[in-house]
Amino acid sequence: MLAEDLIVSTKEPKKVLVIGGGPAGMEAARMAALSGRHVTLLAARPKLGGNINISKLAPRLKTLADITIWQEQERYRLGVEVQHLC
Repeated sequence: MLAEDLIVSTKEPKKVLVIGGGPAGMEAARMAALSGRHVTLLAARPKLGGNINISKLAPRLKTLADITIWQEQERYRLGVEVQHLC
């Protein structure tokens, strides 16, 4: 059993706005979408991932971005809309 199997879907879907395109914001958007809500993610930068995008430039930390790559794939799969401020 996956942990996602424990998420209960809402009976009356509502709209959710998540502010922040870093790992925490993307995970909040993913969890809300998994529970059946219509999610819009508002990001300040054109590329999602937040400060991970800076950290992954270090030679030994490049795999750190793997989580944000997966989160972006999940965003597409779950239909989370993304709006960028720039």
